[in-house]
Amino acid sequence: MLIIPMSTPIDQICSNLAARIDVSRDYTVITHDNIYRAGFSDSYLFSSTYQRGLSIKQELLEAYLNVSFDDALNGEVIEMPDGRSCYQVTDSVDCRLDRPDPDLLRTLLWEDLTLIPGIGARTAASLQRRGYRTINDLIWNRRFREEASRVQRRIEMTDRNDLLDLVLSRHSRSHRLAFLAGSPLQKSDLLFFDIETLGFFSRPIILFGLARLRENQLITTQFLLKGVRDEQAALMATLKLFSPGTVLITFNGRSFDLPYLQERCAYYRLPEPRLPQIDLLHHSRSLWKNQFQDCKLGTLEAKLCGTVREDDLPSAMVPEFYAAYQQTGNPGPLVPIVEHNRQDLVTTAHLYGLIQEIYHDR
Repeated sequence: MLIIPMSTPIDQICSNLAARIDVSRDYTVITHDNIYRAGFSDSYLFSSTYQRGLSIKQELLEAYLNVSFDDALNGEVIEMPDGRSCYQVTDSVDCRLDRPDPDLLRTLLWEDLTLIPGIGARTAASLQRRGYRTINDLIWNRRFREEASRVQRRIEMTDRNDLLDLVLSRHSRSHRLAFLAGSPLQKSDLLFFDIETLGFFSRPIILFGLARLRENQLITTQFLLKGVRDEQAALMATLKLFSPGTVLITFNGRSFDLPYLQERCAYYRLPEPRLPQIDLLHHSRSLWKNQFQDCKLGTLEAKLCGTVREDDLPSAMVPEFYAAYQQTGNPGPLVPIVEHNRQDLVTTAHLYGLIQEIYHDR
């Protein structure tokens, strides 16, 4: 008697998802690289970039034919307490970041009269001309002394979270003080974070990228899904690294990575992460929006770090590369996804160090 194995619901979901990705895209291909037409699409790829992406995918399928998953990715399976598992890839790269000056933040806070409710830039300038140089000086001002006393107590308590709340109550997230107040005093408390997904919201995250500083090394840890069924395990492994005292450093994470992560946590009924975050996109726009054509991570990487990626995978094509892996079992298309994510983490760390240096030297 021939017994035909029944596919599980999750297997059917994976198959249907791979099929949908193969026929639908979250971007528009702009023929003839027409810059004018690109202005009518929120997400696009020029046809030359798209065709090169297809060529890279085909080359990888041929190069990694009959190559095992472990040989291609050089990682290891991580077992979770509930029996689930995911695939972990680790690496390291030289990365030197100076320790932030703890006294600089306090000095800037004391000198910022606009932290007092009711004082804007014009009023602050007027007060300074009259000899009120610091918030402490305003204790003797009849109009502002009560609010100045409240702010003075908050600064003296030196609670980093409260100081950040104080700054954000009066300034934008792209303000220099927001960066300095949000940064931890210990470099080891920085956690750089970036994800790769199968599209926009409500699709699985297929790669969770994290990186921490250990002395002068940036240690990257990536949790990769060998199959969509591994997402919950990879998500749980990621959340274990979100330890108390950690500050997340992202690039466009406030609008994309963190909301996406929270949505996937809700899907699996896992507790949502509640960590302070510094989104470098806001600070990059504040510093360089008038210098470069845009403030995309790749642009800043090339202009500020001098790094030009060769044959880099366009982010928009990640779902198609992952679908090719799912359909063929060939790990080749996963290799550039992992490398693209790792380089994003490295660039985010270097960008953080550059912004820190600029803000400290002003």
